[in-house]
Amino acid sequence: MLRKLRVLVVDNEPSIPEVLRDLFEPEHDVVMATSPGEAVTILDHDVFDVLVTDYNMPGMDGCVLSELAVEKCGAYCILLTGNDLADVRGSGAVASVYQKPLRWGKLAAEVRAVGERIA
Repeated sequence: MLRKLRVLVVDNEPSIPEVLRDLFEPEHDVVMATSPGEAVTILDHDVFDVLVTDYNMPGMDGCVLSELAVEKCGAYCILLTGNDLADVRGSGAVASVYQKPLRWGKLAAEVRAVGERIA
């Protein structure tokens, strides 16, 4: 059985969080942020099962944000990047990395699998 997850989506390109919200809802509860600072404020006040974040953002990269999300709420972290995967700095907090343009179905299936694992 699938558990409804709390998902935080962070990308400084505003269209990406909107597309991901449409992809994940109504199956999951989705909160969107368009900057790392906004995401940190949200993480200070709420708990999430999954973080889906862009890698390249002004002020803080997605790896650092993932580390904060794991520390604050134990979130399962998925990193999105337009970079070549070899150029992405690794982090033990990141469970998987997707290169843009995204394969929406594969990303949705991974989030669904998280919900099934923690049901």
